[in-house]
Amino acid sequence: RTAEGIALTAQGEIFYDYCKRMMQEQEALEHAMNSASGKIQGTLKIASSINFADYELPALLRSFREQ
Repeated sequence: RTAEGIALTAQGEIFYDYCKRMMQEQEALEHAMNSASGKIQGTLKIASSINFADYELPALLRSFREQ
């Protein structure tokens, strides 16, 4: 630890870099596999009023998922 926070050792930085690259490769693999299957995948974020979320959004999401 330093006054500014936590600092990695030289070995820690090497390990971190490898882990980061492995995670990027895994994401690339997932993307490639999903693209090959024609499957759309990702995160959909929706902000709405409570009334809209309770009464309108469920039907819209059902329709969206069916597509």
